[in-house]
Amino acid sequence: MYTNKIRRAASTYFVGVILSAVLMPAAAITPSQIPLNVGVTAAKPNIMLMIDSSGSMKDDVTSPGTSQVPSDAPSNFSYSCKNPASAGTPAYMIVNSTGTPRFCKDSATCATSNQISFGKGSSSKCFDKNSSYTVKYFGTSYTIGPYTGLQLNWYFSKNSFSAGSLTAVATPVTNQRIAIAKQAATDLVDTLSPDPGARPNVRLGLARYDNDEDGGMLLSEVKDLDLTYATTIKNQINAISPNGFTPLAETLSDIGKYFATGETGNLKLHPTATTPKLQSVDKVFSKADGTTTRSINCGTSTCNDALAKPILGYCQKSFAVLVSDGLPTRDDEISPDLKNYLDGPDYLDDVAKALYEMDLRPSLDATIKAETVSKNNLVTYTIGLADPTLNTKSVLSNAAAAGGGKFFFAEDSKALATALEDTIADITSKISSSASVVANSAKLDANAAIFQGIFDSADWTGTFSMFPLGLSEDTNGDGILDSGEDTNGNGVLDGGEIGDAVWDAAERIPAFGSTPGRNILTYNSTATPKGVAFECANLSATQKTSLGISDCNSTTDQGVWLLNYIRGDWSHEEKNPTRTDADTIRSSTPGVGIFRNRTRLNKKTQVKIAPDPWLLGDIVNSNPAYVSAEDYGYDILPSTDGGDLYTTFVTGNESRRKMIYVGANDGMLHGFDASATGADAGKEILAYIPNAVYDGLIALSSPNYTHQYLVDGSPRVADAFISGAWHTVLVSTTGAGGKAVFALDITNPSSFGGSNVLWEISDTYSPNAADLTTDTTTLRGFAKNLGYTLPQASIVKMNDGSWAAIVANGYGSTNNLAVLYIINIQTGNIIAAIDTKAGSATAQNGLSTPIAVDTDGDRIVDTIYAGDLLGNMWKFDVKANNPSLWQVANGGSPLFVACSNPSACDTTRQPITGKPQVSEVGTNQVTGNMVYFGTGKYFETIDNNVANAQTQTFYGIWDNDSTVARGDLQVQTITDEVTANGINFRVTSKNTVDYLSKKGWYMDLLKPSATTSDGERVVSFPLFRNGNLIFITLTPIPPIGTEICGAGSEGTSWLMEMDAFTGSRLEDTAGGAPWDINGDGVIDAKDLLFIGGKYTAPSGRQSTVGSAGTPAIVTDGGRIIIITSGSKEGNKEHIKGKDHTGSSPGSRQSWRQLLP
Repeated sequence: MYTNKIRRAASTYFVGVILSAVLMPAAAITPSQIPLNVGVTAAKPNIMLMIDSSGSMKDDVTSPGTSQVPSDAPSNFSYSCKNPASAGTPAYMIVNSTGTPRFCKDSATCATSNQISFGKGSSSKCFDKNSSYTVKYFGTSYTIGPYTGLQLNWYFSKNSFSAGSLTAVATPVTNQRIAIAKQAATDLVDTLSPDPGARPNVRLGLARYDNDEDGGMLLSEVKDLDLTYATTIKNQINAISPNGFTPLAETLSDIGKYFATGETGNLKLHPTATTPKLQSVDKVFSKADGTTTRSINCGTSTCNDALAKPILGYCQKSFAVLVSDGLPTRDDEISPDLKNYLDGPDYLDDVAKALYEMDLRPSLDATIKAETVSKNNLVTYTIGLADPTLNTKSVLSNAAAAGGGKFFFAEDSKALATALEDTIADITSKISSSASVVANSAKLDANAAIFQGIFDSADWTGTFSMFPLGLSEDTNGDGILDSGEDTNGNGVLDGGEIGDAVWDAAERIPAFGSTPGRNILTYNSTATPKGVAFECANLSATQKTSLGISDCNSTTDQGVWLLNYIRGDWSHEEKNPTRTDADTIRSSTPGVGIFRNRTRLNKKTQVKIAPDPWLLGDIVNSNPAYVSAEDYGYDILPSTDGGDLYTTFVTGNESRRKMIYVGANDGMLHGFDASATGADAGKEILAYIPNAVYDGLIALSSPNYTHQYLVDGSPRVADAFISGAWHTVLVSTTGAGGKAVFALDITNPSSFGGSNVLWEISDTYSPNAADLTTDTTTLRGFAKNLGYTLPQASIVKMNDGSWAAIVANGYGSTNNLAVLYIINIQTGNIIAAIDTKAGSATAQNGLSTPIAVDTDGDRIVDTIYAGDLLGNMWKFDVKANNPSLWQVANGGSPLFVACSNPSACDTTRQPITGKPQVSEVGTNQVTGNMVYFGTGKYFETIDNNVANAQTQTFYGIWDNDSTVARGDLQVQTITDEVTANGINFRVTSKNTVDYLSKKGWYMDLLKPSATTSDGERVVSFPLFRNGNLIFITLTPIPPIGTEICGAGSEGTSWLMEMDAFTGSRLEDTAGGAPWDINGDGVIDAKDLLFIGGKYTAPSGRQSTVGSAGTPAIVTDGGRIIIITSGSKEGNKEHIKGKDHTGSSPGSRQSWRQLLP
């Protein structure tokens, strides 16, 4: 019937506004200041460090920076003395802790009198360069060599040695491999150890090869690494004595068995195979002949199987780090199941792959694992030490790849220390981040990329990176792998794969004092213009007071230090040992630097890294906005409204700097250059500090900082015709960081200045004083009615001729009402404030993100929809030319009231906090709109508690200018959940909706046959695409008694896709399959699920990256590339889906536009 003419906005949104609870508490609504998916408790990672204890670890290694190994002389070194030592002369060598070599002519002693001296002249005791010598380490029977006399002359030469053109030759200072391994390992333990009085943040164990038996030996169990245990492990490291062979695969198998401690059930080998193999723990980790291996926990004579369970909870991650100087030897006593896990002659990668794929504790929290796609596997990292062949042979690198980890090669002590640090940094990156994502293009082409912000809860720093998307192999766009298209020969129709980051904006923020420096603006209501540079002289008296500034010209004013600290100055941070500043910002007691260090604690060495300080704060709920040369279709406006100038404006913007905007909890909205290449790619071009966050800025500098939100809202960008010209305007909020909204003119970001700061409003300030303080039913002022501005704004043209920001009042206001504000985009003055009159002190309310709809195709808003915390879906009628006539439609009643029990609706209200979606009606409907939304809430701490959770629902409501009740809707259900290729899928019902008697549909978010909820809800903005509805659900991880996996730690999500007009699953045919299930890149009949004796289209796909938000979608011919960003390892998920074009209903030439 109608054609959807939705214009692409400037960004694809990740996480929409957050969801709400069932019964409103009497206490004021306050967003949690800690990201809810970080969790109440932390599951510290398990790390088993295995140090090679084979005999070859007695070999020497060169010092860092040298070009020769000890046995390799330079090509122009040819010295041979006239009276060389006989080739049969016993030679013994010691390399002490300082690396100084001592070489003796017999084994009796290595006293000074018994050492061989070297130097020029015929009497020198040295070696015939053409003879070979066997060298033994003093005091041992370990033999190395044979070495040529030339090698030994080089090895023990002094600085005075000269030969040929080589002068001042100095042999590399050397040490034994085991010595540098011990030093690097003990240094690593020190790095991982907590500060005195602090809690451990990692669990560490230690193992080596069993020199007397097959496999490995456990030296230290995996336990919390407190300071006492750190000393124990370091003592164990230093006691390792090299001897014997290199049973790498056997040892890794023993480590796997150790991590399975406590498991009494069967393990599942090849879990993604059509028929996985079930096997007991003892059988999986048996010897080659099937007999049981002895315990890894064995001393020289006794074994102890009574080990504590290293894996404590379903959400805990475990890692093995293998440090080896050689390839496997005598390494075949492993079970047939592990030996043959992969093809190839070596066994190490077989074991690593099995441990990565298997759940080593399948019975641990099994129900939760099934719900969250969690498993307690083991990730393997390998480090090759000293032997260059390890960098060319593939045994260690293959094992790391198979085990989900990484391989590092270390040729010397410095490289080993770096490799261990890089390993731990990579492990840390897998356990402590969450992210948001946005695409720069609606189409997969050579320039397509995504932008992702990640926060690190270890130190509350952030990264913001650009990732290119791989080009499509589907050159003709038919969604089929045709001849000649498989360019890489992998048998998969590739396209849209996520590449490595091309930049991280955190590394490209201009340093303090650099030229040109940072362009940071702020809002001073007493200045003209009100936008000013964030510098002391430009601030208001109130702002100076907030920062503690007394004298802008004083070099000792701590408030000035704080201002510069926020701008990037590190000179007063604690790490600066030269400071003699005050201990606290209000004290005059001499001390060291007084401000919190801004160094990423989980990177590399966990000390100073570039850039230092790390200036980008954590990015949590702010969804980025990409800005290039978007066309919002305003060329159809009359010339009096700039319609005739719009095409020229858009064309001119094609040469404008591409930008990406995002809020961070360092107190700033950042604007980064969004180019992939060039000198400015990823560079911060501008930043804005809202006046509303000044009281929170001082906390950023505290060494005892605890997280709080500052600029956490999501920016919205669109074009507007103001002052006789077109401009690109950004409107954003402080989100959970405060009760404020601000607008910036970003038409030309390269020349962004004070006049481009348009306005800022909050619950304490408004450009028009009456808009702040008035509180009547016709004008609900900001002071008592603006809450935490988690909802996202819209930028639109209204029927009175104005350009406006549409802003919901948010949550936690004084009056607890749900109010819609329509604010002049140029001045910040209220055009209209529409009070729904819903809410009170005992039924606390607030309006959620609105969606603006143009119903007649003239690019002017006619209708606005928004939900609230009390489950009301409101329709606002703004068709009149007079703002005083804008009102709640349906005579002031909500379009729909969401409640889980219609017979007790007042006490079972389902909060609506996500932005609704709107589409045309279907073929069986005549007029009106379809309105889609889910229910739930996720911004207060209590929202992580899923015990006795209320059932939440997804609704599709037909708005034909009358109210709708739940009884008017057709029910759809989740009927099945199955696993295919290691991923969980859902199937939903396919009930017909008779629109002669029904007004839409609903689906309760309940598992098949369940009658109670597990806490599943809808957080994100639903997407409408060609007649299909795509949305994401969220389920926080429930708390489990006193276990370590507390509420909210990761969580899980389902990607749902179904017919928008009926809510039923797609057709059970090849054309109905929504996603590529079998991994061949083609969406066809092979991607249907076989359930109940027939092939069925799935409707849900469980996330593999934890809790996720609204996906970014990029088209690729007949496919769509769906990219979600989540809260667990990997952070990003790339899904190939079918672009169901042609499934929309018939068209009507003028339909509604969804406006930005």
